Amino acid sequence: METNNFGDAIFYRASCSCSDKQCDLELELELDKEINMINLNIYEDLYYSSYWKTDNWFADKWYRIKASLRLLFTGEIKVEGSFMFEGEEHINDFLKTLKQGMAQLKTERAKKDEDIS
Repeated sequence: METNNFGDAIFYRASCSCSDKQCDLELELELDKEINMINLNIYEDLYYSSYWKTDNWFADKWYRIKASLRLLFTGEIKVEGSFMFEGEEHINDFLKTLKQGMAQLKTERAKKDEDIS
């Protein structure tokens, strides 16, 4: 889904098939005018859950404390993210949208080349 269009930069939101908004991706298809190249940037918010919702209140807090100590002493916490395209239609819609954006940016690049000439 296109969210913004600035001519030389088009922004999209891709929804994960799991339907959790935290999994959605923000994509930026941009024309870098300095080097005359089209780039695709993908942004994702990552979350770290330090506990697994056990039935034990103490165990939940202990997992949080361990994660806090790991961050305090190592300066990092491993975070993973995943995104799922479900089925051919979802994949084809994504590709079709990117191709349309690429066509727009190629037209924008051609205009820029004409202005330089």
